[in-house]
Amino acid sequence: AADESQSPVQRGQALWDTVEFLVAGVKVPHTFEKFELSKISQALKDIFLTEKQRTRLNDVLNKLNEPSLAMKMKDRAAADGVPLTDSEIKLLNNIRKARNASAHGKPPLYVSDHDLRWAVSIVSRLLIYRWHSILNDIGQQ
Repeated sequence: AADESQSPVQRGQALWDTVEFLVAGVKVPHTFEKFELSKISQALKDIFLTEKQRTRLNDVLNKLNEPSLAMKMKDRAAADGVPLTDSEIKLLNNIRKARNASAHGKPPLYVSDHDLRWAVSIVSRLLIYRWHSILNDIGQQ
């Protein structure tokens, strides 16, 4: 990601590969309780939908408590005490959008070298704090 001879797409991919590695195993508290999911499902039963639409809706409802990669990143950062600003999170998310556009055959979105350098510094901070947390955990055993 820090190699400026690589394309912005490759650098963005490398950044998010790092974030995915960093958040592996992170458990985020559920957003919805079971009774809330049940109430949502019940409220949607009276809406006319085709069988295909109903199946898709049920698939999405069953995934409501699956955290996004960004949610996991924020949770890991908070657990490790990493200071992250809203603008830094927005920057990382924009790079993720650019990465996804390219990966899914859409026109590439522009990401400046400045933004990529900034993102590398943010992800580096996440890694350093994570390493520090791991060392502290080992030292307390």
